[in-house]
Amino acid sequence: MNLKLYALFMAMFFLEGITYSQFLNLDSIKNDIAKTPASEKPEKWLKVAGEIATIDFKLADKYAHEALSYFQKNNHIPGIAKSYTVLGDIYLNNNLLEDALLYYEQAMRIQQQTGDAGAIAYLYNSMGMIFYYQNDIKNALNQFNKARNIAHRKSVTEEATALNSMGNCYRRLGQPDSAKNFYQQSLLLLRDQKEDKLLARTHQNIGLLEYERGNYEQAVESYLRAKELNQKIKDKKGEGIVYNNIANVYYAWGKYQQAATFYQQALQIFENIGFTQGIASAYSNLGNTFIKLNDFNAAREYLEKALSERLKMGNKREIANIYLTLANLFSQINNEQNTKIYGDKNWEKIILQHKTSAQVLQQYKTALDYNEKALEIGREIGDKRLIASCLNNIGTIYSLAGISGKALDFYEQALKINREIDNQADVVVNLLAIGIIHNFNGNYEKAREYFTESLNLARRLQKTDMEKDIYYNLSVMYENMGNCTKALSYFKNYANLKDTLLNKETFKQIAELKTKYETEKKQQEIELLNKDKKLKENQIRQQRMAIIFFIVLTLVISALIVLLIRQNEQRKRTNKALAEKNALITEQKKEITDSIQYASRIQKAVLPPEEAISNFFS
Repeated sequence: MNLKLYALFMAMFFLEGITYSQFLNLDSIKNDIAKTPASEKPEKWLKVAGEIATIDFKLADKYAHEALSYFQKNNHIPGIAKSYTVLGDIYLNNNLLEDALLYYEQAMRIQQQTGDAGAIAYLYNSMGMIFYYQNDIKNALNQFNKARNIAHRKSVTEEATALNSMGNCYRRLGQPDSAKNFYQQSLLLLRDQKEDKLLARTHQNIGLLEYERGNYEQAVESYLRAKELNQKIKDKKGEGIVYNNIANVYYAWGKYQQAATFYQQALQIFENIGFTQGIASAYSNLGNTFIKLNDFNAAREYLEKALSERLKMGNKREIANIYLTLANLFSQINNEQNTKIYGDKNWEKIILQHKTSAQVLQQYKTALDYNEKALEIGREIGDKRLIASCLNNIGTIYSLAGISGKALDFYEQALKINREIDNQADVVVNLLAIGIIHNFNGNYEKAREYFTESLNLARRLQKTDMEKDIYYNLSVMYENMGNCTKALSYFKNYANLKDTLLNKETFKQIAELKTKYETEKKQQEIELLNKDKKLKENQIRQQRMAIIFFIVLTLVISALIVLLIRQNEQRKRTNKALAEKNALITEQKKEITDSIQYASRIQKAVLPPEEAISNFFS
């Protein structure tokens, strides 16, 4: 029996108050702050510090401390409290939980004096999240309950936030009914409020809860509501989380290619907004998915990236999840090797004919080590779901090695925990595994008991692939008992269900090909429409340019004509003035000439002739 991968990597992100934007530019932010008047800078520092908390921690810390220093110098009490709160948010969003708690406590001391109910409730909710991340659920619930009581009828946002967080705590404790009750209370509270972001988060939490209970249709319904709300308010971070969780549902249904597509969409959004926690989660999820797609190189690449990110954050639960996934990866690699050596059918049964138990354990040593590392962390932080998954996987390795006593012990521990937390999807697997061990040991009545319970639950959960495996093992059990009639009957059920699944898979592939064809056809139509649109746009642009050119040309020609007319008028006026001056000069010249001639006649009349003068004066 192949190791079953458990979907423990579904991370919900509850941090609020941070504005994630793919358009944030630190240089423009710095320039904007430099231009801000001195009196307005402290508020600007705090606002920017919150926005860049996960993008540039040092700069966010610097701005928040500058605001704190300013308010302290001016003894501005509300500003001091707000600065401490923003510092707490910055450190919480960077997983520096102890420091964040200290800042929140300093802010709380001030706010309790001011009596601001909304601010106090926010601080209790924030401190509750610190205890939640530290897996101190008792203290977390205490903080959330305080926030709920203080915010009642005073702050819908903080009261609904507290209800959501309390639901998360009870979900973590394995009490799904209590968890859903708190989520429903949050929905009722937000029914007539304009709190789309918080409403989206509530639907997201319900989706996660329904997923964990095996109610996939209800989970998808809740996720889609959350997606619509996030798109409405343009919350990219929330949208990325929804894509991540929708992919988880596809993964649970065995639609791994679709899951990979949605994980890639989530990763792209997280990378664009710089959301490191989301990036790490997407890496981990893609690693799991590529394991299922038998692309082990890609799987290992993504898992190593995920582990690197998780180790930086120091979140033990997420580190344990990566260890668990790496354990599954190496188990799958070993399973593939054994399949090639011993054949596709029942290699688990014949491997011990060629290897000793010690040799099988040595082959799976790396997988076993990673499972034990994850189990150690799971017990340390008290995560029951994680513990159950590790126990089941370790049990499977011992089962492969033929050490049935140890295998049965681990399976029964896992079953007990999964029953406690109402994890019915995994209960089916645990029951089947225990039934197989009892069948192997000849305890047929116990094997039949476990197989029957597993079959009934698988039918109720509509897990057809598990039904098929249970029918096969029932057939083997009755064959071992010598009851050939029942063995044949269950084998027929197995064969029919196998054919049904094969037909469903065939129809699914045909449907996918049809969808792909229709999508490509629509895409071609869209491309043609876009080409026509661009052509028309070019034609309109050319016409517009021609009209503009004609208008400009007309204006230029009109301006030239006006200029020529003015120049002509000016020339006429100039010529007229010149003509008048020429006439005056001519008249004056005539007068001068007449005067000269008149003087000459007088001179000739007075003086003797030139010949007479020449005769007397040689």
